[in-house]
Amino acid sequence: MESNPPPGHSNVFTGSVSSGDQPSFFVPYEEPPSQIARIIGIIAMVMGGLSIFGSILNILSGQLLGFFSTPEMDLEVAPTWFYFASGAIGIGGGLGFLYGGYRMQKFEMIGQWITLGTLVFVTILQVLLALITPEEVFTGGQDLSEVGVSNDTIIMFGKVSSVVGAICQGGFCGVVLGLPLIVGKHGLR
Repeated sequence: MESNPPPGHSNVFTGSVSSGDQPSFFVPYEEPPSQIARIIGIIAMVMGGLSIFGSILNILSGQLLGFFSTPEMDLEVAPTWFYFASGAIGIGGGLGFLYGGYRMQKFEMIGQWITLGTLVFVTILQVLLALITPEEVFTGGQDLSEVGVSNDTIIMFGKVSSVVGAICQGGFCGVVLGLPLIVGKHGLR
């Protein structure tokens, strides 16, 4: 064979093709999606169930305190509407977490948004409830000026700490519930 073909000629490749040879090609290996969405979905469902259970106990405890109160010993510090309002927030949030967690553990992206939306909504309602909490909840219906602190200071401290607690709780839960969005290959569709 000549190393340089004459001008005007093109390179010709020679060889044979056999029908028995299978073409070879590269098959990329894709890792299965992370199971974090399923795990966080289950955590959201457990959190929702516990929220519903605790809220029902909250409503019942408010009723029981009113039932066992006597004129000599008033056990009912907060009005009944307060127990029902806080219980309703917990039950509504629990239902949202149950449904969102169920959808998330099925690798559905809508479950992620339902749980995060429920968390934002519940946090806002908890902050609002903390701001309208009756003063008796913080003072126990007593005049605390005898111990050197005014009732207004106790009430303000109680409301501020309740608001900060609700925001911190919502922020921590938001980080945990948002983990599937942070992790690559979360598998949500």
